[in-house]
Amino acid sequence: MMKQKRKNRAFEFICAFLPGAAELYDGFFKCGFSLMVVFFACVWFAGVSETMVSGLLIGAMWFYGFFHARNLAHATDEEFYNMEDKAIWEEIAGFSFGLTGRKVRIGFSIALILIGISILWNMLIDTLVAWIPEKLWDYLYPILQDIPRFLIAVVTIMVGLRLIKGKKEEVYGIEDKQNS
Repeated sequence: MMKQKRKNRAFEFICAFLPGAAELYDGFFKCGFSLMVVFFACVWFAGVSETMVSGLLIGAMWFYGFFHARNLAHATDEEFYNMEDKAIWEEIAGFSFGLTGRKVRIGFSIALILIGISILWNMLIDTLVAWIPEKLWDYLYPILQDIPRFLIAVVTIMVGLRLIKGKKEEVYGIEDKQNS
């Protein structure tokens, strides 16, 4: 694994405009890659959910990435070389979600499967339009078009509930140990 290293300041500044790129350029691979993944996940989520909140998320992630890169660039040499390369969620919240190589691989596999399903869904809709009468299609299309967004909304709610449950168990588990 490459060690972090100070490099060209001008190119580092240019890289700061893409969240995670400056971190990758400086050798902080976990931080840079995780920041880039989170940013592009927000972009993807905004595209499929079509909500204003997701647009705000993109802006917040972009600004966070830009200023994270600029703070990294302006760190003293001592601070820079003593920084630990952590995933962005570990750096912000101090927890790792228990992500291991296996869990990351499974998550990535699920993402690829969902992308494949999305492509097949679009192909199916394109095929159905030729077979279904136009008047019936005018009624069916809005429903068929919203199924993927509906499923993403359900999955988003389930992930949020799971995160809350996990945090609750973590908090109450710690409290129970302290009371013992």
